[in-house]
Amino acid sequence: MNSDEIRKALEIIKEPITVNCIEYKYFDQENYNKLLNVYENCLWFANNLEQINLTIKILAKEKQELIDYLKEEIKLCKKAQVIALKNKMIEQIGNFNLRIATYEEILSKIEKSDE
Repeated sequence: MNSDEIRKALEIIKEPITVNCIEYKYFDQENYNKLLNVYENCLWFANNLEQINLTIKILAKEKQELIDYLKEEIKLCKKAQVIALKNKMIEQIGNFNLRIATYEEILSKIEKSDE
């Protein structure tokens, strides 16, 4: 049903029906007003549903972009960590080379003094 059909149905419900000279009402005015409020609230939600869905899609996209960004940052941090470890190794190798050179120098002095 579209909005006009629902409005017409609500108007029909509002009008009393006469059967065998007895008048029947579906709703009194207070209950009719409540029904009308329910309809208008439903209509408001239905009209806003598209905007809500669009907002949800935008938020989902932003969430995925944030997840992707964080994954990239984690990868970069891991790469930086590996590079730092390699640099630390290079530094230690350099230290070992210095030690070797020092030990060779000491050994050379010891050998010269033995001669």
